[in-house]
Amino acid sequence: MEQQVTICCNKKENKRCLCNWIILAVLVALFTLVIGIIIGAAISDAILGALAAIIVLAVILFVLIIIQIILLICCKDKKRRCERE
Repeated sequence: MEQQVTICCNKKENKRCLCNWIILAVLVALFTLVIGIIIGAAISDAILGALAAIIVLAVILFVLIIIQIILLICCKDKKRRCERE
């Protein structure tokens, strides 16, 4: 009796995962930039007035990074589930 082999080849899903990595890299770069601005604002008096808005931006970027990491973990789970079948 021949073995049944299931091959999952969904190029769209792999491309989507690649896009998730690119988005995550951009978000991490922006988050690092905003944290640098916050540290610089502590030293400079000119930006100190807008520090609250910059902190809110940092929190939003951090939440987006967490969401993106969750999406990447889900993408890996779909890939593994497909290989098992």
